[in-house]
Amino acid sequence: MGWASISVDGMAALARAMKSSTTLTSFRMSHCNLTNERAGRIEKGAVQIADALTDNHTVTHLGVWSNKISFAKINAVADALRVNETLREINISGNDISDEAGKLIGEALRLNKTLMTLDMRDTDMTTTGLKMITDALCVNADRLKVNKTLVDLGISSWKVSASSVETFCDALKVNDTLVRLHMRECDILDDGTCAILKLLEMNNTLTHLTLSKNNIGGRRPTAIANALRVNNTLTALHIRSNNILDDGKKAIRDALLVNTTLSTLNGEDISERDEKATVDASKS
Repeated sequence: MGWASISVDGMAALARAMKSSTTLTSFRMSHCNLTNERAGRIEKGAVQIADALTDNHTVTHLGVWSNKISFAKINAVADALRVNETLREINISGNDISDEAGKLIGEALRLNKTLMTLDMRDTDMTTTGLKMITDALCVNADRLKVNKTLVDLGISSWKVSASSVETFCDALKVNDTLVRLHMRECDILDDGTCAILKLLEMNNTLTHLTLSKNNIGGRRPTAIANALRVNNTLTALHIRSNNILDDGKKAIRDALLVNTTLSTLNGEDISERDEKATVDASKS
């Protein structure tokens, strides 16, 4: 549904209906580009919809991606997240979300115990934002380590430091629920990549990992290969556009002949592990 296709009064009516609905399970609005005066009028309706989530007990999926979400709407979403006990998935990717707005979501996550999927890819988050999310999930020092709900986390295109990635990975080493992690185009460089690869050697639950466009084409491909040799849970790995050199590609190809669980590399099926693995690794 596009917000541009309904009036402000219509959005308010929708919010009222959501409050009392006992059957609605998924609510999605995207690509509305809420700018200019009209967007200002719609803002109130958008906040009302987020507020409705505090009373609604059936919606499990909320998608408001690519809407140029404002601070006010993020605040309303965060307020709902604090008290809502049914939401399982939130997608707020592709919005102009700053670190300050991320702080609101992070604070809400300290209280929420039901959210399973949080997609915040392609936003304006930086190292500060990652720290806020990590701190929130690690409330009382170890929240992420013992968190039993979050299974899918998307933080692609965040500009984060290696140290923040290291802290994040330390918490994930013993986490036994997160299965999908998306970190495309995060500029994590060598130290950050090293932390993630160490994580792969110890974590036994991650099945999908995206590290495309992270400038890890130097000596880290060998470390990727080493991680693949010992990891026995990862089934999908995306490492496209990392300028991996020939020796790194060879190391990965050799590791794939030993690894028996990885079935998808860069979106391609590698179940035929000999010739197919050679072809797919060469695309990195």
